[in-house]
Amino acid sequence: MEKAARRIAGICAAIAVVAAVSCAFAPEERPAEQAGAARSPFGDATADSPAKGGGKPFPYRGTSTPDSRGQGDFSVSAVNRAIGERMRDNPHVTTDARGALSLDSRVLFGYDSAELSEEGRESLTEFLRDYMRAVFDENGNTDVSWIVIEGHTDTDGSYDYNLDLSENRAYAVMEFCIEQYPMLADYLVAVGCSYDDPVYREDGTVDMEASRRVCFLAR
Repeated sequence: MEKAARRIAGICAAIAVVAAVSCAFAPEERPAEQAGAARSPFGDATADSPAKGGGKPFPYRGTSTPDSRGQGDFSVSAVNRAIGERMRDNPHVTTDARGALSLDSRVLFGYDSAELSEEGRESLTEFLRDYMRAVFDENGNTDVSWIVIEGHTDTDGSYDYNLDLSENRAYAVMEFCIEQYPMLADYLVAVGCSYDDPVYREDGTVDMEASRRVCFLAR
């Protein structure tokens, strides 16, 4: 009888441990008004807006996970080409082989500087107005998971110096984007690429001016 009682007590103790662990790792429940809210890129959050990703499927939505440059993943290129097509009339951007949108660093920054110029702020404001409408619908829905802002430099100078400059420029652009559209804080990632990915002319030489750029790549 005593042995049976000890066995029952042991089973109860094991059940209690399992329950405690399950509670510790259970996802936190959000209030209904928070769970259903999504901030629109063109206004404030509304309680009846669908949550992120709840809208219409994005054109050419991909399911694979690309590497850091999006190489070898055609879905990533297709998504970005679709965004670029929606922004084809914007004079401030060009597209690369991945479909990423490139902004000329000469417009955004002064020489050897990571501080946005007045012209750069105006250009970026105009770019963002079109970009937000290309990526999000009127309720703030999108199937884009995140947006990488890449800083790129030319090949002049050391790799480490250019890495710092490219990172600082990418962060400056990211911070400005979030100032203009706070909802982008949930999507943006800033990275510096130094001169890892220069732009080449047809004769194989580096196009120094075209290499100095900031790219937006959606994933």
